[in-house]
Amino acid sequence: MEDADWVDRILRKNEVAEPTWVVHKLQHESGQLDHMIHCPACKCGHGFKVNDGPGPIWGFNGDMVKPTLFPAGPGHTCSVRVEYYNYKLKQKILCHFHIVEGNIAYCNDSTHELAGKTIPLEPF
Repeated sequence: MEDADWVDRILRKNEVAEPTWVVHKLQHESGQLDHMIHCPACKCGHGFKVNDGPGPIWGFNGDMVKPTLFPAGPGHTCSVRVEYYNYKLKQKILCHFHIVEGNIAYCNDSTHELAGKTIPLEPF
């Protein structure tokens, strides 16, 4: 099963969203991802965590239409790194990005066609 399919199934099952939101709030247990955006480059959902619990935690301005992520504390960064294996392309994918005022800015080390570009997030 592809990682993207797994994430999309979780999203459909546990999402809380309005039609204009670019961020979905997930119903979750402590320690799990609690928010998700749709990545235009990977064409699937990528999650981030702003709640307490183990793992990376990002600060989030709470705006579901024009979100911004920022470092939540010492040792944290404001970039999100997602690595997964794409079974259709038969290769490992790295998606590394920042989210600022509703735009997704892809870092140059991303291994997809939008590396180095910034585009607006869209509702999903």
